[in-house]
Amino acid sequence: MIKRMTEHKATSLKAALVGVIATACFLIAAPPLAAQQGQQGYDAQQGQQPTQPPPANFSDNTLEKFATAKGEVDELQGAYSEELKNVKDPDKAQELQNKYIKKMVAAVEGNDLSIDKYNKIIQAMRSDPELVEKVMEMTN
Repeated sequence: MIKRMTEHKATSLKAALVGVIATACFLIAAPPLAAQQGQQGYDAQQGQQPTQPPPANFSDNTLEKFATAKGEVDELQGAYSEELKNVKDPDKAQELQNKYIKKMVAAVEGNDLSIDKYNKIIQAMRSDPELVEKVMEMTN
């Protein structure tokens, strides 16, 4: 019983983290320009320079693993979107989502990254164009 509860919690945690992964990937693909402009406008009104977070410090080896994992996750997201188009039943949609969550977690962990590290890199990429460029170069 305790083992099942622990497995359920672990599965729920992974599902939540993969949701963050999926959301973060979509945010990187199309950053909200209006939000960026709004922040810059606010800072200009206050007479301050926009503040930049400190640069992320990830090893090249970690970024190589991330680039590979992100490529796999992106492919899985595309496949999931395609399959989801044909699903009308909410229960089937949930099954499909669970199937792809497991695949995305496996893609990240199969590249020797934790979900937490993957998400940290995604977050760092939101505010670090040089990091985005570096990762994109690694995927080509």
